Amino acid sequence: MDYTITEAKLNDVPSIVEITLQSFQDAFNKPFYLTREDAVHRWTAYMRKEHHPQKAKDPRIVYLAIGDGKTVGFVAGHLTERFDLEGELQSIYILPEHQRQGLGTQLVITLAKWFKKWDAKAVCVDHKGGSEGFYIKLGAQPNEHGWLVWDNFLDLLNPKE
Repeated sequence: MDYTITEAKLNDVPSIVEITLQSFQDAFNKPFYLTREDAVHRWTAYMRKEHHPQKAKDPRIVYLAIGDGKTVGFVAGHLTERFDLEGELQSIYILPEHQRQGLGTQLVITLAKWFKKWDAKAVCVDHKGGSEGFYIKLGAQPNEHGWLVWDNFLDLLNPKE
């Protein structure tokens, strides 16, 4: 399937939340830790720059993956001062039936292009429930805080053959 990646707008928050809830349930076999209403509130505030994850700076982005006319995944990231780094991959969720088709990598590379605009190379991601293999495959390494870190996230833009 071909996917289109596009920047999310505030009116996309319900789709972002639905994907989060479905993907989290599938990955962890339990409900997401926020109610739907709370998740809508948090994502709306994140996109309006009213909710700031720890050490986050204002510049942030959310990209949607569209397949067959519907939103099937997203990635979010922002600039940060967490661990003295420059960027954070905040979230990436893809509906289960669209996973393992290269879409996650496509979304992460799109996020890397955004980080390049800010010259943000050192990027972290918190990982849970088996996602570490995906990030390590893309070049991330564990740090002393239990997170995964790319020393140069922009290397994703120039893959080695």
